[in-house]
Amino acid sequence: MVTVAELLHGVYRADTAERRAARLACAESILRAIPILPYDEQVARVLAPLDAQLQANGNKIAIADLIIAAPAIAQGRTLLHRDGIGFPRIRP
Repeated sequence: MVTVAELLHGVYRADTAERRAARLACAESILRAIPILPYDEQVARVLAPLDAQLQANGNKIAIADLIIAAPAIAQGRTLLHRDGIGFPRIRP
């Protein structure tokens, strides 16, 4: 759900009504095409040890990024991203 909020945040930051409408159409298209994975207890049980291990290894990663990654890991899915810093350090 963090990704949904990030997509929609960009919609509402648009500086014109036309740009907002275009961004909203794009965001809705993405949301229809990609499944939204739930954040539930199973995911929290994946995130907690992952975060602890990363921190123990000196790899502090933003909790929002872990909340995005953990559902994919919990369901054995591949996480697609454009972040070259945080996400590559996350390993199941």
